[in-house]
Amino acid sequence: MQAFSTRSLAIAVAIFATTLAVAPASAGGQIGAESCASSRTVSQIIKRFAWAERRTWHRGYEIVALHAPRFRYNVLIGPTAIRHTHCAATAEMSNGARRKVYYVIAESMGFASIGTGIDFCLPALDPWRV
Repeated sequence: MQAFSTRSLAIAVAIFATTLAVAPASAGGQIGAESCASSRTVSQIIKRFAWAERRTWHRGYEIVALHAPRFRYNVLIGPTAIRHTHCAATAEMSNGARRKVYYVIAESMGFASIGTGIDFCLPALDPWRV
């Protein structure tokens, strides 16, 4: 019975590995890297953090600017092939603190699947560890 469980796990891992393709960052082949630093992406993160701060957290500070936005990697997931560009930056907060911010730009994931969707997280300020 143990051999069956180990084999099943190995098959499941192999299937998962074939449906997840990670494109490594290379000097010339960073597809989507320019979107990490785009003014639209940066302004959307700043606006959405401000909205969440006013509506939820009430801590009294917001993101003033994002510094050194950088490309991390791209991911194509499963048969839908929705490209996710993973990025990181340093957020300058209105209280003077600097925090790491990680964000994902997903193609065709905007409103009604038009445009891009952006999800972000400041791990030091995320009490739910999302």
